[in-house]
Amino acid sequence: MHKNDNSTFRNLVLEHVNCDIFAVCETFYVMIISLTYPVYRYKWIGHNRKRYSNVRRGSGGVGAFIRLNLYDSFYVEIQDRSVEGILWICLKGKHSDFNFSVAVCYLPPTDPSRPSDQERFLNDLLQHMYSNQTKGYTIICGDSNARCGSNTDYIEGVDDIKPRTTIDTTENYNGDLFCEFLSDTNFAMLNGRIRINDFTYISPQGRSVVDYICVPYEQLESVLDFKIMRMSYVLNTLNINPESIPDHSLLSCEIKYPVNVDEISNHYANEVKIKRNARKIPDDFLIGDEVRHKVLDAIGKIDTCIFRSKCTKRI
Repeated sequence: MHKNDNSTFRNLVLEHVNCDIFAVCETFYVMIISLTYPVYRYKWIGHNRKRYSNVRRGSGGVGAFIRLNLYDSFYVEIQDRSVEGILWICLKGKHSDFNFSVAVCYLPPTDPSRPSDQERFLNDLLQHMYSNQTKGYTIICGDSNARCGSNTDYIEGVDDIKPRTTIDTTENYNGDLFCEFLSDTNFAMLNGRIRINDFTYISPQGRSVVDYICVPYEQLESVLDFKIMRMSYVLNTLNINPESIPDHSLLSCEIKYPVNVDEISNHYANEVKIKRNARKIPDDFLIGDEVRHKVLDAIGKIDTCIFRSKCTKRI
């Protein structure tokens, strides 16, 4: 990694948010092997842009840190990384039929030094969604450089969905295209719909909302929480002063998913034991084929567990 990297700061942030999936946009990693504690608890999956010979660090791209203990319950696979700026990761349940897909995306602004075709980018993302639409829960997250203003991400009078609040009233070309894309695919932003809305980009040049987490309309009820954390808040909490401060906020969402009873394994053994003791269930009341159907009633309702998914930028 280059000399002035923010690896220590990045590690502290990872430890602070304590998430299962930590998505990153415009990362400049070249040798991820040099990452240190607490990143050893995560596996990195990345998709960098083409690297040029005169670039001292990575050429930018997208990726995600996957918490290692997720591999106990899921097969984690790269679903697609054929398009620059889009990385699809799929988690398939080992003990249940629950599947989960996350797309980490970076759509460049309309006037970057590197040319980009926004319409083609979103069309490629759309084709990926069509091919993955039967593969379970889906999240799209990342930096789209889209200022959506008052544009809606649904069809008014047709879609039964809660309107979002708007704090960034400016619109741009990316925002128009992005809202049209979400409306066409029945995906909704969590920004402005859950808890307090806030800016996702804050710098001396101004403030805006350009980073989003989006889910299908019908999966909004599975979202337990959504937060936008300004980097100033994170820095104050960690009491650190990094060499350079990211100008994008941390976005996080917390979702629930159904858990098959067979998935109550060693990973959940301690939780099961605690609940069993708390309800004074005999020690010999163990999970077996004959009594599995009684377990949920005996130890309490363990039909969901929390799956935390985080999205951030340039950390």
